[in-house]
Amino acid sequence: GAPPLRSRWRMDLSPSTSVASSAAVACAGTTTSSSSSTSFSPRCTGHSRMPMARSQQARWSSVITAASALVACAAGRRWRARPSMLMARHDARTRSSLGMRGSGFSSSPSETRSSVASAREPVRPGKVSAVLPVAPEIERPAYMLPGVCVDQETGMYKHDFLNVIEVKTPDQIAAMRVACALAREALEVAGRAVAAGVTTDQIDAAVHEFIVSRGAYPSPLGYMGFPKSVCCSVNDVLAHGIPDDRPLQDGDILNVDVTVFIGGHHGDTSSMFVVGSKPDPAALHLCKAGQRAMMAGIEVCKPGADFREIGMRIQDVSDAAGLHISELFVGHGIGSYFHGAPGVIPFENDEYQGTMLPGMTFTVEPILVEHTKLEASHRIWDDKWTYQTLTNQCKICSVRAHCAHHG
Repeated sequence: GAPPLRSRWRMDLSPSTSVASSAAVACAGTTTSSSSSTSFSPRCTGHSRMPMARSQQARWSSVITAASALVACAAGRRWRARPSMLMARHDARTRSSLGMRGSGFSSSPSETRSSVASAREPVRPGKVSAVLPVAPEIERPAYMLPGVCVDQETGMYKHDFLNVIEVKTPDQIAAMRVACALAREALEVAGRAVAAGVTTDQIDAAVHEFIVSRGAYPSPLGYMGFPKSVCCSVNDVLAHGIPDDRPLQDGDILNVDVTVFIGGHHGDTSSMFVVGSKPDPAALHLCKAGQRAMMAGIEVCKPGADFREIGMRIQDVSDAAGLHISELFVGHGIGSYFHGAPGVIPFENDEYQGTMLPGMTFTVEPILVEHTKLEASHRIWDDKWTYQTLTNQCKICSVRAHCAHHG
């Protein structure tokens, strides 16, 4: 589920809807890696945690990934994840950065490090395969139904964008837990497929097959014309990468962004993966900082908290790590709609979005980069989706860890 462009964000701040999430079902993660890839998989904690796949319980070693998290507010208190399992995003310095997650690695901003992408050629567009089918009996989200049109002011689908901050009922929260749990499982499928020589198109196909086999719809498919079921952003691709036939290479950094629609609700999550067993130190720094940044934002979430605090906490971590935060994208509300209020700004800002209340769900998803002035140094591919840095600097994209928790 791609985060919305900040420039398109509009929301109604009427008194009845100017409050947002609280009692967060805080997103956490587990360090996961195999002989061919290393990743952090987001995971939610609450009364219970969803068990990891057996294949992921073995040989978990260090390191990176994952950067934004969806905070699902379901109660009047907030759930606290165990620090050893928390996944966060890499830090960012001023207002230009990428989001990601890291492990528990210790390093300081003064460490000597080179750009992860400095020795690599910029990612180029590959061949995109045909759209994969979805059985007609599978429920579609509103934007896939006939007669749906885009609002010219917001840039969002009129029937799938909520411009107020929704306080969800217990039944809605329960439905979101189901969707988020499935999204978490789908992300594990993606993680198991990550290896040198594998294409992002193959990863997309594996995730697509899993999602539809469970009677769910892959939310990105057909959204604003997006042709695939997941977003895969490699190396210097900032966000919204379309899976294609480019084989992954040892040392690549990959963000896989998964969203599923089931039971009338979307479950959204993503994670960063490092291909191979020897990640670049700069990648480790980014991911570790990303973990701290994301968790710093999540820690803010409780009844009565101001949304601006999320960005301030993330900014502090980013600055300390000597990195930068992208201002191009923001977190967002989610539920029966793919995107909605609030627009969760992941950097220091003065834009009042209200305060948090139990029952609201939204994403926290900073995007961190090494390069400054990101707004002036990116390009959009001809596919109208893929955002890429112009300086071939390493980045780790936003990662949402939805409320992947069995009730």
